[in-house]
Amino acid sequence: MTAVEPAGRHTLSRSSAAVWLPSLSGLRFVAVIIVFGFHVHVANVFNGGVARTAIEWIFGPGAGGVSFFFVLSGYVLTWSARPHDTAARFWRRRFARIYPNHLVTSIAAFVAIALTGAGVSAAVALPSVFLVQVWVPDPRIFFGLNAVSWFVACEAFFYVLFPLLHRGLV
Repeated sequence: MTAVEPAGRHTLSRSSAAVWLPSLSGLRFVAVIIVFGFHVHVANVFNGGVARTAIEWIFGPGAGGVSFFFVLSGYVLTWSARPHDTAARFWRRRFARIYPNHLVTSIAAFVAIALTGAGVSAAVALPSVFLVQVWVPDPRIFFGLNAVSWFVACEAFFYVLFPLLHRGLV
């Protein structure tokens, strides 16, 4: 027979590079559903009736799901921070995690713009490609190339700050 460790006595190693927090992963799923529902709501997918009323009631305040997602991500980053990690290594891992996908979606946006003949200026494209479009208080630039990449730009900013704030607070 194999001995089973009693519930509540198991501890996870916080120094492990691959720490999984099942309950927090579940909360991330909830946040994603709230944000998705909010987008369904603002896109007016349901024009009227009971479905529209239900979507509005459930997901109307769903923009808060984005804030919840950012706070939860900050908690997970703090909880899983490596004790002897350097800022450069942290930034390299974060860059490798988010930028390749961002670049692929930016290229897809360029292709879609070219196929539709809409065109995009360098003043719109460059800030988006370099994830600094959220620093420009102009919706044409903020949402210009790939509207949802504002989220990734905010995430990148938080990643820049995290090692500095974490080191200062710890």
